Amino acid sequence: AAVESLSRCTASLSSLSAHLTRSPTMPGSSAWTLGVVLVIAVALIWSASTVLVQAIFSTLEFERPVFLTYVANSCFVILLPIKALRSAVYDPPATGLLDQTAALTPAEELDEATGPTERGAAERASRRSARLAAGRGALALCPVWFAANVTYNVSLAHTTVTTSTVLASSSAAFTLLLSIALLGEHVGADRSTAF
Repeated sequence: AAVESLSRCTASLSSLSAHLTRSPTMPGSSAWTLGVVLVIAVALIWSASTVLVQAIFSTLEFERPVFLTYVANSCFVILLPIKALRSAVYDPPATGLLDQTAALTPAEELDEATGPTERGAAERASRRSARLAAGRGALALCPVWFAANVTYNVSLAHTTVTTSTVLASSSAAFTLLLSIALLGEHVGADRSTAF
C-alpha cells in the first residue's frame, strides 16, 4: 500500500511538472508557492521512501540492498516509453513540404542555399547527436549513481532514518571539502554560498 501511494504521488508530481512546462508563465507569487509545495512534496516522498526501505530491511528482514537498489533504479525504465509517447504527441515531426514551409520567415524562404528538406535533415541530425551525447553521459553516470544508492541503502540497514537523511543532505558540504582536499579546488564566494 505504501509503494502504491508513493507511486501515485510521484505520478501526480510528474504530470503537474509536465503541465507546468506546457503552460504559459505563471505570476510570481503563484510560481513561488508552487515551488515551495513541490520542494515539500519531494522532501516528504524522500522521507517516506527512506522509511519504507528501512521497514523492508527491519520488519520483513530482507537485507539485500543491492537487489533493492537494482529493482528501484530499474523502475526508471518505465519513464522512457512515457517520454517517447509524450514527444510523439506534443512534438510531432513535420511530415510534408507544406508543414515545413509554414513556419518559414520571408528571409528563410528566399534562402536558396538550404531548402526545407535540408533544414529538416539537419534538425534530425542535431537531435540524434544530442540523444547520443545524453546517452554517453548517462552511461558514465550510471555506475556512480548505482553505487551511491547502494551505499545509501546499506546505511539504512545499519543506522536510523534521521542519521542517513542528515548525511545525505550534507553531501554538498562533503563534496566541497573533498574537492578542496583531493583536487585542489579553490573556494570562492560563489562556491561557499552554494550550500
